[in-house]
Amino acid sequence: MKNLNSLSRKLKELNQLENINSGGCAIVAYALSKYLINTETEIIYLLTKEDLDNDLISKIKEGKTSNCHHSVLKIEDRYIDTEGITSKYKIFNRNSCFPDEIVASISVPLDLVLKSINEEYWSNEFSRKDNLLKIDNILNLNGLLIRNIEV
Repeated sequence: MKNLNSLSRKLKELNQLENINSGGCAIVAYALSKYLINTETEIIYLLTKEDLDNDLISKIKEGKTSNCHHSVLKIEDRYIDTEGITSKYKIFNRNSCFPDEIVASISVPLDLVLKSINEEYWSNEFSRKDNLLKIDNILNLNGLLIRNIEV
């Protein structure tokens, strides 16, 4: 895995983007998976009771697109979002996750995450127009997000 200190600095930069965890978390998880291209990663959707009531786990297992309450990148036993790198035990106590609301999680294939980013409703508090290029530049992705994610 790329140097953890370098990754932590980049996460701090990403966390400065306005409303990054209010509509941009799946984009960041996707972008981080591309940044860490030679590292085995998973994107995890964190789900609420409402998500379960809407049968999102079945929907995802069937290969249908879905949004979620929050998404993170998983590497081995570590979970990563713009707030940093943490263990499974702590992930449900993160400020951005509203711990009392998270009741389940599911690993989502990368291609389905990208399709979901482009097809599903995500909070419009996060401005893709203002931030996609910034995320791309912070992670040195050479335009990958601009080419693959709709504004």
